Amino acid sequence: MDNHKEMDKFLERYNFPRLNQEELETINRPITSNEIETVISNLPTNKSPGPVGFTGQFYQAFREELTLILHKLFQKIAEGETLPNSFYKATITLTPKSEKDVTKKDCRPISLMNISAKILNKMLANRIQQHIKRIIPHDQVGFIPGMQAFFNICKLINVIHHINQLRDKNHMIILIDAEKAFDKIQHPFIIKTLRKMGIEGNYLNIMKTIYDKRTASIILNGEKLKAFPLGS
Repeated sequence: MDNHKEMDKFLERYNFPRLNQEELETINRPITSNEIETVISNLPTNKSPGPVGFTGQFYQAFREELTLILHKLFQKIAEGETLPNSFYKATITLTPKSEKDVTKKDCRPISLMNISAKILNKMLANRIQQHIKRIIPHDQVGFIPGMQAFFNICKLINVIHHINQLRDKNHMIILIDAEKAFDKIQHPFIIKTLRKMGIEGNYLNIMKTIYDKRTASIILNGEKLKAFPLGS
């Protein structure tokens, strides 16, 4: 889908569950210091920092001071719907999937982001996760709190058992895997899908801003290359 009209036509064919007014008000509520502090407390401390250089351990060591600063910053973001320039920047390192001969397809790109930006992103994720089980079909078990991959394995076993009881054995099971799905998803499609689910207001505006003008620099052989836009 290369243009917005095709995206709109595709989405019009489906009736998505939508957030009700109460749920919409919940995800659009003002950002609180408690939310920020909770996310900081749960930051992993053993991960590499983003371009700014501060780690999760640093944020936890100065949690009280940084919570106050971030609270003011996030309030301004919610009011003005703009992000600091450092929030748009990422550093990409290429991690080989195996120790054999490595081509670019054999490398897993890892994006290192500003921790403050990750805190904002996590807060947005936490808010939508409160309602995600109602708006996402139960067949999807990935990235859904409380769901496990073996749930669908159990369903598959039951389907196979049912097929074996039928006289007509002309059945097949097909596994479809979207190659590099996270790399190929188009940002405008994400926003349109959220809007189709009834998400609007500050929450949607901040999401749109996050994907507005992102850039990344690849580190290759220890050298940071020229930044390029992460458009889609």
